[in-house]
Amino acid sequence: MQSGLKERLRMLVGAMGDDEFERFMSELLPRIFPGFENLEPSFNFIGKTTKGKCDAHVYHAGDDTYTAIVCTTRQSDIHTKVLDDIQKLAVTKFASKIRRVLLCVNTPVKDEVEEYRAACIDHGWELDALSLERITQHTLAFGDIIEGYFGRLLEYRQDSNAPTISRRFDCGSRIKEAREDLALSPSQLIEKIDFPSEKEWKAIEASDLEVTEKVIDRLCNLGGISSSWLKHGISPKYPCETIYDYQSEKISSIASESPVASYMAIEPEGMEVLLIVRYSEFRWQVFPFGFSMNFWEWVGDEHHIPIIFRLLAEVDRSLNHPYSRVISKSLLKEFYTGTKHPAQLFKQTGVNNYWFDDLFDLYHRFPIAEDKYAHYGNWFVQLQDSFRHYVKQDAISGVRLREDV
Repeated sequence: MQSGLKERLRMLVGAMGDDEFERFMSELLPRIFPGFENLEPSFNFIGKTTKGKCDAHVYHAGDDTYTAIVCTTRQSDIHTKVLDDIQKLAVTKFASKIRRVLLCVNTPVKDEVEEYRAACIDHGWELDALSLERITQHTLAFGDIIEGYFGRLLEYRQDSNAPTISRRFDCGSRIKEAREDLALSPSQLIEKIDFPSEKEWKAIEASDLEVTEKVIDRLCNLGGISSSWLKHGISPKYPCETIYDYQSEKISSIASESPVASYMAIEPEGMEVLLIVRYSEFRWQVFPFGFSMNFWEWVGDEHHIPIIFRLLAEVDRSLNHPYSRVISKSLLKEFYTGTKHPAQLFKQTGVNNYWFDDLFDLYHRFPIAEDKYAHYGNWFVQLQDSFRHYVKQDAISGVRLREDV
């Protein structure tokens, strides 16, 4: 448990910027070094660092000497930066009284520390280097600093005392867009995701406050929006998850969540098919199939047709005979782009029909008119003929053709 906390603290300290790191060290150093109670940092009353020849200093009245403190968060070319900072100390007004230089870095200290020490010895100073590892180890001894300084970044799970990082993201404009996609007011949304304050929510949408990862996850679970889009602006906003002919387990996974409704939508020109799933009032998801069902144009891949039939039969069985829609090519493209909530696009799909339900009526037990399914269009007749040609009744293990139509 302690090692987990140490690892997370190391990550947090290592991610600090200059101002934040100097403020943090000004709180930590007096705890770990006797006589550092009168440490004088270089940042001003609003917490911004000011330009100077050292980042902080401590005066030791007993022997009239100083400890000069140098802090850096530089990740690249840190070697040159530290040597330059040491040289700057030589022109301070108390340079002749410096006894020790305390170097604080939020990165590992490697063998170049000997060059830093040699540069200090040239001026008659001692060097003590506090690396990321030493700083983290010292911090572990002070629970009030962990709680006070990192409280906003660390949360404790109820089932253990192990901390997890609570990241915050500056994505207010996308948060607002996601809420508007759901057609919810701020007051309605905070009730849905159990957020404590409407004013704070509005401040998040105005980019005056960052939003925690936990809140983002709740919004994603509510509306099916991509967390990558909310956090980073990475498209698509509403991602599609493709189902291939050998992935019947995905159908079982969808069914295990007990969706409210499901729809099979086909674009008859290209014979591309989508499964549109409504899990709840606000959460929808689109699953394109990784094949087109224009089988009459296939050459050499016909052995996939019985597999596809098996997959569609699993959709029909597991999702309790989905409703059917016929959609346009332009609407199909909009579903693929993932820029609009699927519920908004679904309103453009028209009315329910039964093409998917009727598709499984390959072998009729009773006399019917020859043109029974002609009203769907030639695409349906060709599709049913293709399945009838390549799929024999009871020939596919585990799939028995529907006999109830």
